[in-house]
Amino acid sequence: MTITVKNKTPLVVPAAVRRRAGLDRRAIDARLAEARKGPYYGPFDTADEAVKFLRKEIRARRAGKRRPSAP
Repeated sequence: MTITVKNKTPLVVPAAVRRRAGLDRRAIDARLAEARKGPYYGPFDTADEAVKFLRKEIRARRAGKRRPSAP
């Protein structure tokens, strides 16, 4: 299901729905902390450069390499 909220009225999402969607605060904080550790890639100069990087990552992960390579 997709919902589009077009005004600035706050939207209240029931706790059961937040849990099921993985939107509880602890999960969000944990994901943000993990993201802060990196690695970060980009910005890319072109979309083609980003696609090339992503394809290389897919090949590396399928080959069993754990750590993504830098662009």
